[in-house]
Amino acid sequence: ADPLVFAREAPAFATLRAARDADLAQARTLREERPADGCVAVFLPQAAWCRRVSGAFANELAQKYPDHVVALLVARDGGYRVSLRAPGGIQHLARQFESGNGRETAAGIQLLPGQELDRLMRLIAQYRG
Repeated sequence: ADPLVFAREAPAFATLRAARDADLAQARTLREERPADGCVAVFLPQAAWCRRVSGAFANELAQKYPDHVVALLVARDGGYRVSLRAPGGIQHLARQFESGNGRETAAGIQLLPGQELDRLMRLIAQYRG
């Protein structure tokens, strides 16, 4: 009935929090790449924990690098699922891809075919918000 009471008292919430913390800790061990000035990219494997944590981890990196484009690329069959964060206008970049969409500071591409990766990195390198 009261979500704050649930968060404070329910054993299930503690289990969920611990699982989320473990997922984030695993994500933080991955290498941050710098494909271009003003960009941080992290490639994540095709694993359930990556899908669970990609949004939260993208937001964490966006706070760590507020003036950068953050690109999280989760491997999936034939390509990547991409989460993008930036100071503004990132939805315009995402919409240049068939399954891309989003908001001003958070956008994504549901399926970026592997052969489109270089194009994405070029667009990120040219990004000016």
